[in-house]
Amino acid sequence: YIRGQSPDDAPNIVSRPEEPPVKDVIEDILIEGNVTIETGAILGLIKSQRSRPADERVIKEDLRALYATRWFYSVERRYRMSDRGLILVFRVVERPVVKSVEVKGNNKVRTKTLLKQINIEPGSPYDVSMNRSAARAIERYYHEKKSCPNAKVTLESGDDTKDRDVIFSIDEGDRTIVS
Repeated sequence: YIRGQSPDDAPNIVSRPEEPPVKDVIEDILIEGNVTIETGAILGLIKSQRSRPADERVIKEDLRALYATRWFYSVERRYRMSDRGLILVFRVVERPVVKSVEVKGNNKVRTKTLLKQINIEPGSPYDVSMNRSAARAIERYYHEKKSCPNAKVTLESGDDTKDRDVIFSIDEGDRTIVS
């Protein structure tokens, strides 16, 4: 109750978002806020189950698993009481997702080989810093593995938060062999 208010006048207290009602059974699990990522893919990562008591430890593991995907800027858990029982709600704010990945200017190395050097693919979280890091990784591959010390890799697309396509432009330079 509010300080200075008698307990009789206190409004019904609703459980706080981070505390499940004690030993209530989860009747349903809902995902809110997802637009591009399918609900089934999100639910597949959640260990909490319907018809089981709400366990704060398992719910915290669910939150960690969802954050670990890097699909979301934020993930919040909420609890709602319905006439059927407790409803566990995960409210998410999605990160943008990579629409496509393309490599241009590579003649000495196959595109497939270059894409193995990075962790970016269509459907993965879009992150400008990861795109820049991937460009450096491709450039390092040319320098260290392909004897192309003058190779330069730039981001033609993917260096702006508004982009969704990642395009690496490669200037392979001359191959240098030291004997």
